[in-house]
Amino acid sequence: VTINVSGVLVKSKIKLKWKNGTLEDNETNETIREMPEDVKEKLMNRERVSVKEMILERVKDKPVYKVIAEKPGRLLGFVPLNLTVNYQISAENGQTIAVTKPWWSFLVFG
Repeated sequence: VTINVSGVLVKSKIKLKWKNGTLEDNETNETIREMPEDVKEKLMNRERVSVKEMILERVKDKPVYKVIAEKPGRLLGFVPLNLTVNYQISAENGQTIAVTKPWWSFLVFG
């Protein structure tokens, strides 16, 4: 299933249903309170990243957005590059669950 909300494209690995004006996980009935455009906006403003892909899936029976983003920086302060950062964000409350970066990301500034 692909969701397109306000220009934000999200691939969903879980079945969803629209019930009483809210989006819910069809199997667990967990409510999706954070919409994709809100998650994208918060990441862009807080982390200064460019969101490349968003996937909505279930982790431990909770709906979670897996976001693949790029963050500009400079390796050793000189070589410009884009660092790939993976986020897991709760679809229920918008809190960041996990952030994964390459092991060498401590060498990137900016």
